[in-house]
Amino acid sequence: MSTAPRLLAVAAIATSLLGCGDSRVLVSGSVELTLQQLGQPDGSTGFTFPENTVVEANPSGSCKVSAGRGEVLLERVGGTGDGLRSVRVVIPPVSATGSDPSTVTFVVGTTSFSSSACTAMNTVTPSGSLREVSINMDCSGLRAQGDVRAVAARVRLRLANCTTE
Repeated sequence: MSTAPRLLAVAAIATSLLGCGDSRVLVSGSVELTLQQLGQPDGSTGFTFPENTVVEANPSGSCKVSAGRGEVLLERVGGTGDGLRSVRVVIPPVSATGSDPSTVTFVVGTTSFSSSACTAMNTVTPSGSLREVSINMDCSGLRAQGDVRAVAARVRLRLANCTTE
């Protein structure tokens, strides 16, 4: 094997290994909102993240985990209009009754819709190399003060490489 192909092979192997130790926060999944207003057709907005999207510039955000607790913030950067701007999910430790008292806030345009009454099955893995948060929640009837719309939401997200607190 001549020197040039050998150098190319070494470069290819080195490049493939670069992603192995990636410590950036990664997100996969979707956030789907339906905005309902009496007498108007339903509107929709949301985020869709291909497998292992890097949370860096767009979307920006964070993912933090500690013993049984997690907090996720994802924000759209740039753009205008009334679409989904951000989603924040706070996952406290599961209660003694086994219920999931997670809270969620969606910012649509400049209006915040929040709830702690969603149906949720969220998990936090705070240790080891995973440091993951999985969010599976469904919400309906979310309201914001001074806004006539109601929001229904379906959130299916998986985040990896979260920071530990």
